[in-house]
Amino acid sequence: YAETKAMGERAMSAACDGEDLLTVAIAPHQVYGPRDMLFLHNFLVARKKLRIIGGGKNKISMTHVDNYCHGLILGEEALYPGSPALGKFYIVTDKEPQYLWKVLDNA
Repeated sequence: YAETKAMGERAMSAACDGEDLLTVAIAPHQVYGPRDMLFLHNFLVARKKLRIIGGGKNKISMTHVDNYCHGLILGEEALYPGSPALGKFYIVTDKEPQYLWKVLDNA
């Protein structure tokens, strides 16, 4: 999946001509939020079975669904001829990577 997704993003970026086809790629990292039954929910359910390997200093970037939506809106607003965002790829996250175990402890 990741390989073909990247191929599609590169093709989209290359096809962006700045006039007839305006593109920008916006991607989240580990989306969570209300009704999330995949990412954070599964970690919390499995938390007691998970083991800390090493010092437990694994970091993870996360994106609240509201922040992802905001990133999509900003991407749409950047779709105009001459925009410096055209043909580029952006990753939306909440902030700097956080320690996974601290996130789980505070969830």
